[in-house]
Amino acid sequence: MTVFLSEFEHLTLDDSDPPSELYYAPTDNGLRFSVAVPLADAEAPLDALASQQFGYLVYLGGVIALLTLLGLWRLVPALQNLRASCTDKLTGLPNRLQLMRDLEKNSSVTLVLLNLDRFREVNSLFGDSCGDLILKEVALRLESFLSGTDHSRARLYRVGGDEFAISLPRRRPVIVEQQLEEMLSCVRRSPVIWQNHEIGLSATIGAVVPWLETPQEHSLYIHAREALREARIRGLHCRVYDGSESLEQEFEHNQKWAGKLRDALDTEGLIAWYQPILNNTTGRIDKYECLVRMLDHKDGEVIGPGNFLGVAGKLRLEGHITRVMVEKCFTRFADTGTQFSINLSYSDLLQEELKAFILQRLDETGVGRQVIFELLETANIENYEQVRAFVQEVKKRGCRIAIDDFGTGYSNFEHLLQLQVDFIKIDGSLIRNLDKDPNSRRVARGIVGLARSMKIETVAEYVHSPAVQMEVLRLGISFSQGELIGMPSPELRVEIPSELTRLSYSGRNMARSMLKV
Repeated sequence: MTVFLSEFEHLTLDDSDPPSELYYAPTDNGLRFSVAVPLADAEAPLDALASQQFGYLVYLGGVIALLTLLGLWRLVPALQNLRASCTDKLTGLPNRLQLMRDLEKNSSVTLVLLNLDRFREVNSLFGDSCGDLILKEVALRLESFLSGTDHSRARLYRVGGDEFAISLPRRRPVIVEQQLEEMLSCVRRSPVIWQNHEIGLSATIGAVVPWLETPQEHSLYIHAREALREARIRGLHCRVYDGSESLEQEFEHNQKWAGKLRDALDTEGLIAWYQPILNNTTGRIDKYECLVRMLDHKDGEVIGPGNFLGVAGKLRLEGHITRVMVEKCFTRFADTGTQFSINLSYSDLLQEELKAFILQRLDETGVGRQVIFELLETANIENYEQVRAFVQEVKKRGCRIAIDDFGTGYSNFEHLLQLQVDFIKIDGSLIRNLDKDPNSRRVARGIVGLARSMKIETVAEYVHSPAVQMEVLRLGISFSQGELIGMPSPELRVEIPSELTRLSYSGRNMARSMLKV
């Protein structure tokens, strides 16, 4: 007898004792096969299974809840740290990291960089607490400015130091310039009070407006920084870059000359040229200024410093150039007795290794009494003690000190008082028109009188004609340098140009008598 399970039918017997489930099916011989199963026995396995599954579910749910709590316990501090890494602690503003992330998502915004003026000086004068107060106040003023309806989609960041960034909706450059002026007015509107001191606030702003081909986020930030830098160089309060000028060309120029400069430093491609200086008392050339040049080994071209000194400053390679010049010039003039000058910048004098090298080479070569170190008049010397210590050391070895380009812009007379100066080189902007411009003669006469009262000798730069040289002699300037005397050359030129020999003896004698006063 064969009965298939699928053939069973069933019915529930509720009135039976005990209540049962009756299963039945016909057989092959016409009989009916039936089985009665008490409901309690039929449902017992299902109840046991359900109870067991419920226990599993409770256990699984507990494990999932525990893992979730553990994950949250680990995740919440990580999220807090992530948020903290993107937030400036002092002002609570998003920082530079957050700015770059936001620009990755949307680089079609107008990006503004605002840098406070004279913040470092104020911070050093009144202390960090005052600086922190100023930064918080500027942040509040900018947030107040951006809270208006016109700037609802703007966002403020503090990207470091005294610099803030603002992302604004994309707008025409003219409108952006107007917004920047309003922003400046907001920053300047009233002074900050610190311990009964009123500290006025001002800022310089650079902005970049995306153009047709929207730049990448880092390019946008770089262009904004370049606009800020250009505003400072030009003395502007704000500068907007809109893509109409190719900053990429300047970047390419910088990269090109940075590569050439590094190659020159590696291959001894920097050489010294010498410009003669005429002694107006003796009528002879007895000094030379040493000037750096770059030799292009590929085509033999000699390149002037105007092409690479600016890049050297940005790359902080000025000290390397100075080291090369010291080595070459000390060696060239050793045992000659001829006087020569080398330019030093303030940044050179901050490098302890470079100063130690100069002192070492002075001791080794014995050229101290021949050396004149020329310091740029425009150098912003912040630590006179450091510079004065170097000056004292080189003067012990017989060296002398000159101030270069004196008379340009604001002449820092403190240099004369602090640095035991031996020479003042009067800037070419005063000398070149000495024969035509009465005002130039008045200023030059004042400088010569000041120098003479302090027993400082004077040098006239940019003497390019006999007429200018005659005025130099009339003013009693000690030395002359320029095109008339001789241009820079790889050789030491000693001959006197014919234009000088034709100067009248009366003029020369007059100059000699004035120089002796």
